Amino acid sequence: MASPKANEQANEADADVSTQQEPAASNAPTATDSVVAREPANMSRLIKDTSEARDKKLKDIRRSTFAVENKLTEISEHLNHVESRLAFLEEANQELQEKPPATREEVELLRRKTARLPGGDRERIVEAARKGKVTWNGRNIMVFPDYSKIVTD
Repeated sequence: MASPKANEQANEADADVSTQQEPAASNAPTATDSVVAREPANMSRLIKDTSEARDKKLKDIRRSTFAVENKLTEISEHLNHVESRLAFLEEANQELQEKPPATREEVELLRRKTARLPGGDRERIVEAARKGKVTWNGRNIMVFPDYSKIVTD
């Protein structure tokens, strides 16, 4: 018969062996093996689909940005043109304010005075107009020949 101490040691050894043993590996695939194998493929497909969708959105954003930049360039060029026209009008307005054009009354008065001039004075005015500017009280006078109605039609 074995001593009690030897029995205890044998029981402990049996217990250690039974806890350390792994179940026998089976070569047959289980349901969890197929799920685990499909997960990387699904993840890869999901990443690819997401990447393609984001690339498409990015391409649309770039196209829209390019269109907006072109439109802004057109607007800027148009605005520059409008500003130059406005500057011209402002300068012309300032000149008109400094030297306003003759009023109808002033023009009519000048006509009456020139109509009473003798022929020689008229010719001198026309000749002066041909050579350069004719002014009266600091204002330019434009001289046009009189044509009959038949010639102007």
